[in-house]
Amino acid sequence: MWSAAYPRRLSQTLARLEVTLRFKRTTDATCADKVVSPKMASKRNLPQSGVDVEVPTAKPAPWAFVRAMGMFKSAVLIRYG
Repeated sequence: MWSAAYPRRLSQTLARLEVTLRFKRTTDATCADKVVSPKMASKRNLPQSGVDVEVPTAKPAPWAFVRAMGMFKSAVLIRYG
């Protein structure tokens, strides 16, 4: 369930391009201290200074990710041009 408090974000890119997302939080008073990509079975700590995450773009597919407890859901849609 999506809510107005935690809106979904969707970005698009072309397959086979190098894509890096920078995640940065602005406070320590949050539960959003990790970035999780269920499809890729990866979990990255999210320090306040930020972290770069490379998006796998070898073939068209959605690459979804969430922060911490499943809030702040987003995705990158990888497609052929």
